[in-house]
Amino acid sequence: MRIFVVNVLLAMFVIAAVCPTAAVAKEPTKRKTKNTVESKFKTLDTDSSGDISLDEFCGKKKGSARTRAEKLFGRYDTDQSESLSLDEFKAKGKKSKAKKKSDD
Repeated sequence: MRIFVVNVLLAMFVIAAVCPTAAVAKEPTKRKTKNTVESKFKTLDTDSSGDISLDEFCGKKKGSARTRAEKLFGRYDTDQSESLSLDEFKAKGKKSKAKKKSDD
């Protein structure tokens, strides 16, 4: 019985040394989120200027949907440049996530 337990423990140590997946598994998730924000930014930046204009942000929205989008754009445009930089766009996402957490 002791030999069986020792073999099981030895196997667990070997597997842990060869396959440390717990630490590696978290890293791709962070990159995926980062890439998603950046890819969304690039999608909205239709003229590839490096900034998102109000028209690019609102897209084809009309009526009340456009009005809501314009208000959001105004909140996220912290430097009042009438365009969103990647940093402002990223900060927008962080504020939205923080608000969702505080609502929970």
